[in-house]
Amino acid sequence: MRSRETRCRKEVQSGKPHIKGAKVTAEVVRHGKDKKVRIFRFARRTGYRRHAGHRQDFTEIKIADVKVG
Repeated sequence: MRSRETRCRKEVQSGKPHIKGAKVTAEVVRHGKDKKVRIFRFARRTGYRRHAGHRQDFTEIKIADVKVG
């Protein structure tokens, strides 16, 4: 884990690049696909036009707990 901020103590711990012994507990909320990205290829004066699209897969997670120690 890269950094940790404790709101009640206003304390920030940061590691280079990680904090030793830090553990993060998370749960998977859902899997899905993002919005479609349109790709249009065009070459002028030649009549060359191509359409394509791409949808990126994603996993949404919820951080449940962060423990340092």
